[in-house]
Amino acid sequence: MTISSALAGRNEVSNMKFTVGTKWEREHIKTFAEMGIHEMFGSLRWSSLGTGRGGIVLPNVSREEARAYVEAVHAAGMKFCYVMNTSCLGNKEFDPGHITEILDELRFVDEIGIDSITVTVPSLIEIVKKNAPRLKVKASVINQICSVQSVRYFTSLGVDEITLGIDCNRDFELLEALRKCTDATLELLANEDCLFHCPYRSYHYNMQSHGSAKGDAFGNRYVDYCVMRCIRHRVVDHKEIIRARFIRPEDLGVYEALGIDKIKISSRHLPSEWGIRSARAYLAGRYDGNLADIISPIAMSIPAESMHKIEHWNDEEWNKLSAIVSTKGPDIFIDNRKLDGFLDHWVKRKKKCEQVLCGEECDYCGEVARRAVTPEKDENYTRTYLMMIDFMLDTIASGGIRDNKLWY
Repeated sequence: MTISSALAGRNEVSNMKFTVGTKWEREHIKTFAEMGIHEMFGSLRWSSLGTGRGGIVLPNVSREEARAYVEAVHAAGMKFCYVMNTSCLGNKEFDPGHITEILDELRFVDEIGIDSITVTVPSLIEIVKKNAPRLKVKASVINQICSVQSVRYFTSLGVDEITLGIDCNRDFELLEALRKCTDATLELLANEDCLFHCPYRSYHYNMQSHGSAKGDAFGNRYVDYCVMRCIRHRVVDHKEIIRARFIRPEDLGVYEALGIDKIKISSRHLPSEWGIRSARAYLAGRYDGNLADIISPIAMSIPAESMHKIEHWNDEEWNKLSAIVSTKGPDIFIDNRKLDGFLDHWVKRKKKCEQVLCGEECDYCGEVARRAVTPEKDENYTRTYLMMIDFMLDTIASGGIRDNKLWY
């Protein structure tokens, strides 16, 4: 399949599979199954390992509740992938006491009948393959696998599926090469608007991993410096939104034609209704309206109903967190219809984006942003919001946290 013929068939999606994050709410299982979702994914809130989301957005589900949920998912005809994708174990994977905890958690997820497990840490991949050979192992998007060489390295460790790094999403020549080099299932994360080649990404995943690890030395407390920096970039410069590697529902046929097997819909950090809306759009292959309604984050706040109080925090700490994280960001509108055909640029370009200065040598994303992105109408609100972020960033940089001037 050539890239040009893939573009010609952009609306023809027939065999693509979809995996969606869960908030562990059983009442929504039937909805996802009836849509045609292939797989749900999620994790317990606390574990000895942690996961790629902080505990503040994960509901506190017991092992027995998780077991019942997985059974209900299977009864509805879907698969379940357990997410054990911490990016940092703090070397506990080599400590005798902690390896016992890790193996216990692995036995549990194997016993409840999950179908696959998403892993980031390479040594943990080998631990899973050795101790739970029944399970299929998926390499996480956190691994940022974006080359033939890295695909080969991870498949040599035994992974069965690979969620490719999000920066691959518009490099069609690379996607074509990755498909040719492996028989492993290839998955793309479609609906996150992370900065292109984000400088904060690895650091942020480490933060989140410690934010959901049981027994964390700092009680799972952290200030989300990365999200503040990330959001500020997008609110100030809208071309950052466009050059991010989200995939529109309308363009899924391109990826299926290139041999991509699965699409991942990120949603477990937001209310289930948000995930349902996003999933429906991707299953339908079209979304009319504000693309920011189905991709995240743009100027994201976490709604109060999607946050879950951390038991060992006092009320003052939790109230500070809630107030900051739930503060509504500027209302940015991305007219999805004005993005029709915008993907063609990445096929016709003369140089890859990594090789040019965005906005100087090429301003395509800026041109698209100017026609498709409408900022918050209330300029004073945007200005106040940015002042709040700048205050917090300056407090971090100045060391003000030592005086408790800023603490979640």
